[in-house]
Amino acid sequence: MEWNKNLSPETAADFDALLDRLMPLAQQRLEAEGVCWPVAAAFDRKGVATDLIDPTDGPQSVRKRLDLVYDTLRDRAEWLRAVGVAADVKAIGIDSLRVSLEHMDGSSADVFLSHSRSKWRKTYAYGDLRVITGHTYVWEEIN
Repeated sequence: MEWNKNLSPETAADFDALLDRLMPLAQQRLEAEGVCWPVAAAFDRKGVATDLIDPTDGPQSVRKRLDLVYDTLRDRAEWLRAVGVAADVKAIGIDSLRVSLEHMDGSSADVFLSHSRSKWRKTYAYGDLRVITGHTYVWEEIN
């Protein structure tokens, strides 16, 4: 994708890898469960991918699970360099999968993929990816 051309090579590579891991997972979960509960992936300071943070037995609210995921990431921020969080959201009135990406250097982006569900076939159709500047939740103090 061309959206990350203004990022450092390390940040762009981390964001691409996190997006490549999380967006297909979000689509898979949406199609299997009808919702993508928040899930996160990260790279440690050496660039090694960490296990997914997936509060499967967490609260039954997307917002509360997002809070739990971000609390966990903030607790680990000193040894992380990049994080991505996927969730099913409504953005500007449109059902979307969102992958929020953050880097310890202060870079952030939100990548949205709109979706709609066929009433009769129970299948999903996806729109185009849309990228906007994101907000930092894990490394808030550096911005």
